[in-house]
Amino acid sequence: MLLTLIKGLCLFGGAALVFHRLIYKFINKTPTDKPRSGASKGASVFAVILGIGLIFSSLGMYYIKEKHSGHVTLKVGAPLKSGQLIARTSEGQRGLQSELLNPGFGYDIRYPWVMEIKEVPDYIVPTGKFAVLTARDGKMNPTIAADEWSENVDEDKMLMDVEYFIDNGGQRGIQRRLLTTGIYRLNQFQWTEIKNHSLTEVNADEVLVIESKFGEAPAFTQTSDDEILSVPLVESDKYRGIVNKAYPSGFYAIHPVTQKKHSVSIVLQTFIYGGGYKSKSMDLAIDPETDKLKTVEGWVEPDEQKHGAAFEAKTKDNHTVRFDVRVLGQIEPVQAPRFVGTIRDPGVLDDKVIEPFTRNILSNITLEYEALDLKNKKKEIGERVSALLRERTAKTGFRTKTVEITNIDIPAIVLIPGKIESASIALKSALIQKEKSVEQAIKVRNMQDQADNQEELAKATVKNKAADQEAEAIGKIAEANRIKSAKEAEAAAYRITEETEANEQRIKRLAKAYKELSDAIGEDNAASILLQETINEAADKFNGPDVVVYGNGEQGSIVDAHMISQSIKQSVKPIKVKAAGATSSN
Repeated sequence: MLLTLIKGLCLFGGAALVFHRLIYKFINKTPTDKPRSGASKGASVFAVILGIGLIFSSLGMYYIKEKHSGHVTLKVGAPLKSGQLIARTSEGQRGLQSELLNPGFGYDIRYPWVMEIKEVPDYIVPTGKFAVLTARDGKMNPTIAADEWSENVDEDKMLMDVEYFIDNGGQRGIQRRLLTTGIYRLNQFQWTEIKNHSLTEVNADEVLVIESKFGEAPAFTQTSDDEILSVPLVESDKYRGIVNKAYPSGFYAIHPVTQKKHSVSIVLQTFIYGGGYKSKSMDLAIDPETDKLKTVEGWVEPDEQKHGAAFEAKTKDNHTVRFDVRVLGQIEPVQAPRFVGTIRDPGVLDDKVIEPFTRNILSNITLEYEALDLKNKKKEIGERVSALLRERTAKTGFRTKTVEITNIDIPAIVLIPGKIESASIALKSALIQKEKSVEQAIKVRNMQDQADNQEELAKATVKNKAADQEAEAIGKIAEANRIKSAKEAEAAAYRITEETEANEQRIKRLAKAYKELSDAIGEDNAASILLQETINEAADKFNGPDVVVYGNGEQGSIVDAHMISQSIKQSVKPIKVKAAGATSSN
């Protein structure tokens, strides 16, 4: 907008100035006019030149927006050389120019007369993408993709500077150099085709192997019989072949033209082979009615497993046996390039490696055994097959972990003699057991009869035993009562003895006291006092009624035990006792 305004003002000002000078000269010119001075003529010429210059100046100005570049095409200049497609700006050649115009204001007198400017936005490679470039000019390239850039060049200048690209051996066509996420100011005359592609994601349970389609031919080497490579292993994508490197999980830019990606699973895999055949079974059983052996025949037809039918093999005695097999293994990460170089497609690992190798190994091992010997050899044969298969697959990149023989189908005709022998032994044992059972039954019957005859005896014995136990119990109770009575009698005797001794002591004390009292107050008074104490003691212990009513008719008296005791006490006169050495008186 600003550029348009400036160019308009310049164009209008220049045109006005030229027009003014021409009109002024025409109007003021008369026959009688005197010739103008040199200064006046010079001013007019200068004004005209200035106006014309302003007009031309307005046409030579240009403006390039931010995040854009100016792609220039010249209509005049030196001609291009033979085979040249992009003009070298430094040599003034006409055509599609090698140099770009940067953002901002600029001026070129050739614009717009012999110069065209195309405003082109910078190229953006978004996150998660990468871009592939195709060059218009450069050295001729007979192949689809150009060679790798030399290690000595500046890669940024190879992208941004067309002349530098050509001078440093850049080739036409699809480039191996990829643009990663970012913003690039590219000469899109030179880079005619720029395509975005998505990054390749490698999961945690797999690795990435890259196959280079272009580059130098590898140096082939002779391989051994057990190491046949369908594609050679090379040290880098500079050569054609499988790059001998396994890339772990992540995101990678895989060139869609020059490279091929191989995702290889590194998880533990299980290959199961079994079933898919019809097998006759023959068993022997004992007829309970005749006690003889009889044959029971049948057919077994197990289903075929997901990786194939059971493996058939011939034994030393020319019998056909079948093996149900389970193989566990995985592609080792560091060996993934070798696996791709050998097997190519992980999907055919079963058909090209596991199945044919295992079948061959089992066939060779089985020839060492007779059919009947294989009956209990599952673990032994599994270990032998595992060791040999691990050795055979080592050069393929697949590592065998274990081989398990889950079942060996041996023809029934081989097993029937052993079954007959076992059944005969079982039959003999059964007959002996049956005879023992009859004898045991007879013994049990006899014992039952004896038990029936002795039932009454047992009952009597039980009753006698019960009577004895009861008598014994009664004796124990009597003995206990005797001991109890003796203890009680002994206690009573002891108590009487104690009371007797206590009374004797009491009587002695009373006698002593009476004697002392008699000596002091006389025998009669002492006797009275002793009588009164006896009465009082008897009255206190008397259990009769507390009150006695006596009399006749309307008159009567009430006497209680205490009154009687008091009356007796009052009937005894007080005795005066003198002090020691004094005379007593009534």
